[in-house]
Amino acid sequence: RRGGRGGRRKVHAVLPILALLTACANPNTDPLQDSLPIDEGSLQPTPVLELVLPPRYEAWRPELEREWQRMAQAFDGVAARWPREQGPPRYLRLLVPEDAQAAQAFYATAQLVGQPEVPRTFPSLGLAVVPLPRDDRLLARLPSPPQTWLHGFRHECAHLLSLDRPALREAPRWFQEGFAELWCADDAGAHGTLHPLPDVWPRWGTYALYWPAQADPEFTWLDPSLPSEVAYSAFAAGVVSCLTGPAGQRPWEEGGLKMSGVDRPRLAFHGLRGRHAGWNPARTDFLLATLPGQQVDLDLPHTLAPEEARTYTLELGRSSAKPEAGLVWFGSDAHGAAETGVGAPRIRIRFGLGGGLAAYAEAGERARYQAYESPNDRNRLGRQRVLDLKIEGETLDIRSEDFQRSFDLAQLGLRLPLHPRMVVVDGAFRLQKR
Repeated sequence: RRGGRGGRRKVHAVLPILALLTACANPNTDPLQDSLPIDEGSLQPTPVLELVLPPRYEAWRPELEREWQRMAQAFDGVAARWPREQGPPRYLRLLVPEDAQAAQAFYATAQLVGQPEVPRTFPSLGLAVVPLPRDDRLLARLPSPPQTWLHGFRHECAHLLSLDRPALREAPRWFQEGFAELWCADDAGAHGTLHPLPDVWPRWGTYALYWPAQADPEFTWLDPSLPSEVAYSAFAAGVVSCLTGPAGQRPWEEGGLKMSGVDRPRLAFHGLRGRHAGWNPARTDFLLATLPGQQVDLDLPHTLAPEEARTYTLELGRSSAKPEAGLVWFGSDAHGAAETGVGAPRIRIRFGLGGGLAAYAEAGERARYQAYESPNDRNRLGRQRVLDLKIEGETLDIRSEDFQRSFDLAQLGLRLPLHPRMVVVDGAFRLQKR
């Protein structure tokens, strides 16, 4: 598929799912087999999913179970060209390890092959594994999962729902992955069809920049060094193209493949690089969470214009010893868009666990900065900071308690309005606009 703490407790935590896998080897031991609900239209049992969540993420269960039921009901209509096998369905399961280390422990114990830190489906086992990026209090207190993680959950659910459709399973890998990717939209399949590509993800505008006007069926133009999301978004575009052709069981052969007819996405955000992210634009509330040692950044959907002021609350989780976060402010080009090229001037605000702040022009002066390294503690949060920014004439003023810095924007070559980018390295970071 796409692209620590002591392990003993986590190995123990995966033993229940191993017991379920062993029990499933004999269908007569399936405790739910006799109680499957019946779809009166097809007289076939509706697929049942065993969802295994870490205990402190149980609050997410109702939403995830609703998502599964919604998708299972919609899948019959969308995938009608590929009939389901007769008889009882597989007993399906989806396991959510609490972080990459727990996923690695499960893979080792269950003798599975692959990259444990990324979502993956194992068709022969009827099993999907969708790990969390990290076990962090900032994530655990969310009422629902971050959107990008939920997208991965839906993608793997689509793979599970395809397992009893042999004609769909005959599709080439790119078609199966692209078809599953189109289920990532919030209400995919609601009216018996999948959304056009531009409506699926707000971040596809970033990856569409890599697409050629014409793509060959083998996708040989894809560079392995590119983010895996580039390939998966291209696969999805190819599926959209194929599904506009004849309604046969092999649309990957019948419909042809082209990229030139695919509209560029209408963006809710300017760009998201990395995983994972959650957002509530109405409240200007954003959360980023990385895999160990990685970075995620998101271009926020608002600006700072002349004589405007903004107040933010910054908060870091403690699921790694030295997470670092902050904001980067870019100027505008002649058309008012963010000027984010390699040589573009910018102002960076850095933020650490202990509340340490620094602000400096990226190509100029450097301010001393201390992240205040602290012991790893997934149950605690770093010190919260309230950050005030204001544009007065051609000056950006930044204040937080006893911290104060000012920047002459004209001298730095930064044209208003300013465009913010939210960044976190090796951690979980929440930003709220007050």
